[in-house]
Amino acid sequence: MCLIILALEQHPDWPLLIAANRDEHHQRPSRAAAPWAENSAVLGGRDEVSGGSWLACGRGARWAAVTNDPGVPLPAQAESRGRLVGDYLLNDWTPARWAAAAFATRHRFAGFHLLAGQGTEVWYTSNRPGNDSAPRRLMPGYHGLANRGLNSECVKVVGGKRALRRLLQCGPTAAQLLKLLRDERVPPGVYPSERARLVAPRFIRCPVYGTRASTAVMLGRDGSIALREQSFDAAAQPLTLRAWSAGAISPSTTEEVHWHGHA
Repeated sequence: MCLIILALEQHPDWPLLIAANRDEHHQRPSRAAAPWAENSAVLGGRDEVSGGSWLACGRGARWAAVTNDPGVPLPAQAESRGRLVGDYLLNDWTPARWAAAAFATRHRFAGFHLLAGQGTEVWYTSNRPGNDSAPRRLMPGYHGLANRGLNSECVKVVGGKRALRRLLQCGPTAAQLLKLLRDERVPPGVYPSERARLVAPRFIRCPVYGTRASTAVMLGRDGSIALREQSFDAAAQPLTLRAWSAGAISPSTTEEVHWHGHA
């Protein structure tokens, strides 16, 4: 499972805030967030098996993120859903056009839920069967995405949105967004299997499959953008903390390395 929580037009200084956990098998090779070799204006992690990404940002405050959906039947010779992130940022698509293109070719991909944005214009689509998968633009508010569709009743989605709402009441920082993601508490409830209980927290601790990276993205009202990513090893111990910024960033994020993804 993966988790993406975002606040859209809910703060006077930060019109878009994203907090996301990438959950994956620890043995799957990947690279931490960095400018991409193909285009250094694109910043994000890379899956070294398929070359895709789970979350990345680009020039002009363009960004995209994807989660999987294990409930979607795997097509023969399935294309990597991570390419939906990379291909959007490496080409000149609007969020609306890319969501429509992803939906039109949805049968070619493993199960996915996609968010594609340019600043606060955010579009969602999926290849999960049902009417809720068609492309649509997100309205201002709090949104969450795991593996069952946008704003599902999944406990980590509901709890994550609630936590983000509380955070915005006292002024958000990238460090606080990452802390929000590091919640290992198992929500109360009845779980049908031990695996379901294992993946219920926002942060998954497991030596085989768990949270590999936590990412915070903050878009300023002036168009500036900051990305901070904390990686974790198989024992859930923090690895390198990477921080990047483009444009004018407030003093609370002055430690970030400048990145030329600004418009």
